Amino acid sequence: MLTFDIPPVVWYKRIQVLLLDLLQRAAGDARASWIDLPNQASAYVVRWIQSGPPAFLPHHGRAIYAECVSPKLLEGRWQQTCIACPTDTLYVGKGESIKQRVRFLARVGVGKAENHGGEWFWQVQGTKTTRLLIQTCPSGEERALSALCLSVSNTHTGYSPWPTVLGRKDPIAGIPFRSTDLATS
Repeated sequence: MLTFDIPPVVWYKRIQVLLLDLLQRAAGDARASWIDLPNQASAYVVRWIQSGPPAFLPHHGRAIYAECVSPKLLEGRWQQTCIACPTDTLYVGKGESIKQRVRFLARVGVGKAENHGGEWFWQVQGTKTTRLLIQTCPSGEERALSALCLSVSNTHTGYSPWPTVLGRKDPIAGIPFRSTDLATS
């Protein structure tokens, strides 16, 4: 499933950010600037941009509050999903204020916060090279926007074994679909 199969909300803003940039901001000692992120309702996709499938680590890197699972489990779930419907999406999230939600995601990734959801996502080797694609939406519609991705995906695969394994606490935190460059700016 390709992201462009999901109807875009063209009158709202789409942006793209490298996860490495967000992690570097969150890791610093000084208060980081997040002014480039919209302070409104949005959904976001963490996209695997490397060629080939991701490799999975037995640890969570700097996300010290994340619980780990077997890399073989994650690899098996990834393969299961890609047989049903190839994907390059590692995680899908949403928030009433995407600026706060993405800042929190980055703080989890550098061990400065806990309980974001998607904790198994941090076991992907090369997470820093991923991109975050953000689509803003009307207030109160962020859940519907992420659910739209889930429903489109399930139409093609019939189930969603990946990346729900990444969002242990939120079963719709991730969905399998192949993303494309959503950014228009």
